[in-house]
Amino acid sequence: MKAAKWVSILTALALVFTVVFSFGATNSSYAAGGPDDYKIEVNKSNNTLYLYNKYGKVAKTYQVATGRTTSLTPEGTFPIIIKINQPGWKGIPGGDPKNPLGPRWLGLQVGGDNGRMYGIHGTNNPSSIGSYASSGCVRMYSNKVIELYNTVGTGTLVWITKNKHDGVWHGKHRTSTPSPAGKLTVTASAANIRAAASLTAKVLQVVPRGTVLNKVGKVGDFYKIKLKSGAYAYVHNSVVK
Repeated sequence: MKAAKWVSILTALALVFTVVFSFGATNSSYAAGGPDDYKIEVNKSNNTLYLYNKYGKVAKTYQVATGRTTSLTPEGTFPIIIKINQPGWKGIPGGDPKNPLGPRWLGLQVGGDNGRMYGIHGTNNPSSIGSYASSGCVRMYSNKVIELYNTVGTGTLVWITKNKHDGVWHGKHRTSTPSPAGKLTVTASAANIRAAASLTAKVLQVVPRGTVLNKVGKVGDFYKIKLKSGAYAYVHNSVVK
């Protein structure tokens, strides 16, 4: 009886470890793509978000909610410049069921702002999805915005339109100023390497004077660089030459 009991306990523990490690592996497989891996169309005519892969094909579609009036949700091509896990809203902390932003925020740079005015986010009012209900942002079901958040990275271009969807991404293919690839050298005592072209963007790393960086483009006052990992990042032009 004792031997049988221990076998049962060990079997149960093995099952627990299998489930835990499987869950961890599934989560760790989520890695946001680079700025050129995906493009997004938000179509206000049918309140649908289309996710295009790097081959220009629609990989996913999601129902969304957009502005209560046509003018509230801006139209054009805007990059995602900031991603926030559990965003707060007017004193309501992230994760609170009363928070209307849901679990994730993908901030768009519209008119040179810092990505905190317009964004793609979740909602605590799922019945609004598919309708014209927001003050300008793009709402998604909360589980779907987590999926999108885990898929796309900063720099991903979002084209917002009211034209009929035809399966082709018609946004501007470049929002940055063309700049030839080359090398940059850090001339300041240190340089902040940021996740987006904004002084408020997350600092990915700090590198010392003399560090050589691989330049691939320019966005406003920032150089777009490619890290050794293959990921893209940004450095302000005042600290490099």
